[in-house]
Amino acid sequence: MLESKTTPRSSTADIGVPWNDDQLAARPSGANIVFPPLAKTLPASVLTTVPSLPAPPSRTPEEVEAFFEEVRAMLRSGSYGKDKNVLLQIAIMECIDFGFDTRGRIFGACRRLGFKDGHPQSVLKLGTGENPEVHQWRRSADGSYFIHDKASMPS
Repeated sequence: MLESKTTPRSSTADIGVPWNDDQLAARPSGANIVFPPLAKTLPASVLTTVPSLPAPPSRTPEEVEAFFEEVRAMLRSGSYGKDKNVLLQIAIMECIDFGFDTRGRIFGACRRLGFKDGHPQSVLKLGTGENPEVHQWRRSADGSYFIHDKASMPS
């Protein structure tokens, strides 16, 4: 029977990685990244109260298409600046107000509005919570999102 003469690799140098073990341990990680609450990223001078209206149980295809055209025009108008995070916050609030109030529907609507995948997920997560002074919307036990009564969005 032949015995293997190889020894177990204990160092990253053995497998062709250009860092040694000490360098890997000292390498920065994303674990200590802190994201500010979204509400604090909006200038106080441009905040207004958003009325929270219940969405009708169903929408016609014409209403849905008109919604997307209206939101696209609003985002392109330049009234809200060019910051993609602010524009996405506005788009999410409009989606929730219109009736796209679940994660999947919000993500699909944001994709249709031209936002890249991944961006709506992070903004939706950061903006969700029970404190209306910090969060724009909350999530119910059934997974539906609601705009806080005192939520703010740029005017």
